[in-house]
Amino acid sequence: MAVPAHAQTPTADDPIDGTTSPIDGSRGAAAADGAPRGANGAATFLGVFSLGLGLAELLAPYAMTRLIGIRRPEPRHRATMQLMGLREIGHGVAILGSGGSAPSVWSRVAGDALDLVLLGRTYAMPDADPARTTFATLNVLSVAAADLVTARKLSDGEAAAR
Repeated sequence: MAVPAHAQTPTADDPIDGTTSPIDGSRGAAAADGAPRGANGAATFLGVFSLGLGLAELLAPYAMTRLIGIRRPEPRHRATMQLMGLREIGHGVAILGSGGSAPSVWSRVAGDALDLVLLGRTYAMPDADPARTTFATLNVLSVAAADLVTARKLSDGEAAAR
């Protein structure tokens, strides 16, 4: 009877956390392109996530501005949210179009920084809903952590492949 991959004893070539690649189910320290196992799958997820978030921001800007704590969105908030949506769609296209290159994921990290600056401005608004803005900020920080870890792994893998 075959032992499932997740139950096998790790070897020296296995990742430290004993995970398998979400792309091909194989175990090992690096994919063929030099990226650590799982980094390409994470990049693909982040690319698809960017497309979904960008579409929501582009097509439902008033709902998204209320979601982040702006109680009475104005046309300028709508325009800013739609621009952020276009930026997110650009990140998604770049990540998916490049096969999850490190620079494309680093662009998401830069976008996260911009999002945090704009959320900081939202906190300063007199009629902002601080609970919603805090929730949005914590979500951005969570995704920023995933972006940063993925970008670093991809960068390390690309450097090792050279």
